[in-house]
Amino acid sequence: AIVPTSGTITRVARQAYTIMLLLAKEQGAEDAKTQMFSSPVNSIIRGFDGNLGSKVRLKADLKSMVSHVVEWQSPSSGETQEWGALPLLAEVRLKLQGGEHWVQWAYPPSLRQEMLDPQIFAKLNRSTVAKFRSHAGLALYEICARYQDNPSHLTSKREWRWWVPVLTGKPLAEDSKVEFRFFNRDTVKPAVQEINEISELLVEAKEIRVGKTIQFLQFEVRKKPTAQLGRPQALEGSALAKAEKLGIPDALAEDLWLRYGNEELLAALNKLSQRLSQVARDR
Repeated sequence: AIVPTSGTITRVARQAYTIMLLLAKEQGAEDAKTQMFSSPVNSIIRGFDGNLGSKVRLKADLKSMVSHVVEWQSPSSGETQEWGALPLLAEVRLKLQGGEHWVQWAYPPSLRQEMLDPQIFAKLNRSTVAKFRSHAGLALYEICARYQDNPSHLTSKREWRWWVPVLTGKPLAEDSKVEFRFFNRDTVKPAVQEINEISELLVEAKEIRVGKTIQFLQFEVRKKPTAQLGRPQALEGSALAKAEKLGIPDALAEDLWLRYGNEELLAALNKLSQRLSQVARDR
């Protein structure tokens, strides 16, 4: 699991990173000459239905993957505990090749083998990854997908605060006073709902109390019955596209979208757009 310690991981950056991981797994090994994986920029963007705005932002997202430090922690006690604190990527390059923009990237050596292990990330569905419109939904999906064939159908039990930076994509300050009821309302429930609506999985949050206080959180994961797989519908994300056109930062737009829903946020953004247009005309 990715636990950010410096900087915020946006939904778009997370989707790009996951698509790049799947592309690296398909390539199997780095290019013999460059010792890096590579892909056309458009292939990465198409992997999560990105638009022109996403393409422009990708350069900043790639830079953040090298500069932002995260802690890699296994969601299961039986897996490696030695990944430590690392950037998402060790190196990244953008180059023009044959009239097309390409990305070349490399993983930190100690992380590379684990990232390409087919037992860890092989169960991610690329078409499902493309549908997510929140970082929390995608992050939880990436973890839950690994447990879909587990006999217990349960993820590991973790202290609920462990899930806060994992799902929000934001570092958790030591003096943070986040309360479970708000984290559950604003992050956990929307993430579970999104997974259940657009993915091949059915997920349910399990709250575990110690005395009268909720102390731990884990998730039950099951595959959807075949009859339901043809019916999932992507969540409406037109407000996010509108926010992008208005230059609103991704993290802020996604937070507002999760809090107020697509319809209410879109109405507010339309009013903002009208006011900005009026101001421009009055100048």
